[in-house]
Amino acid sequence: MSVKFEYLAYARKFCSPLQTSQGEWGLRRAFLVRRTDGAEVKYGEILPLPEFGTETFEAAEAFLSEIITSPDLEVPKFLPACASGFSTLSASLLKDSDLNRMRTYAVAALLPAGESALSKLPSKLAEGYRTFKWKVGVQSLKTEQAIFDQLINLMPVGSLLRLDANASWKVSELEAWIKFLALKKEWVEYLEQPLEVGAEAEMLRLRAASGIEIALDESLNGEEAKRWLQEWPGVVVIKAALMGNAEDLY
Repeated sequence: MSVKFEYLAYARKFCSPLQTSQGEWGLRRAFLVRRTDGAEVKYGEILPLPEFGTETFEAAEAFLSEIITSPDLEVPKFLPACASGFSTLSASLLKDSDLNRMRTYAVAALLPAGESALSKLPSKLAEGYRTFKWKVGVQSLKTEQAIFDQLINLMPVGSLLRLDANASWKVSELEAWIKFLALKKEWVEYLEQPLEVGAEAEMLRLRAASGIEIALDESLNGEEAKRWLQEWPGVVVIKAALMGNAEDLY
């Protein structure tokens, strides 16, 4: 029996839209893909995020419409969300040797931007979280630094913050944050993509000079994605839907 593909488009509205330096994200639109090969059925998800560099929802749907009638089609590289979704369809076919290369990581709780983080933190602490990802670059530097101080006053010793700027800071702002954090490093796990894509050398320089970890995120989805995935000496943040075929992440 030949391979057959089917898909279902769906959308989910967030109870509280996620506020980032790149704007508000309140609706999650995606596709559920089913691959049938005889008695074997597998599922994958395609999550277009054009704001972060993937194809549009419409472009993904156009390809899905084609592969239904031509199941042998290869996913083009310019459709990374589709490539990611289809690569997960074969994930369960990985050998034990492949599975041994996979890692597990501690889960961080997501805190909303601005002062809302202060009201959200207690419930996340009660749930047992001790690592928190906080969206920054949304309000002024001084405002967010004041909120940072309030957050660490509420957090138990040993807790950590990941400050995610979504590539919104200027070099001067990153330098100001590094100076501010000089005596508070023990509260920071890393600064996530503080500068724009293309400023990796500057982030690398400031990382080495300050001793504060800087993680790459958006840089892994640009033209130099493979290079930085292999060469960056610190933390990298993987958004599989933006990076195409999952095998490229091994």
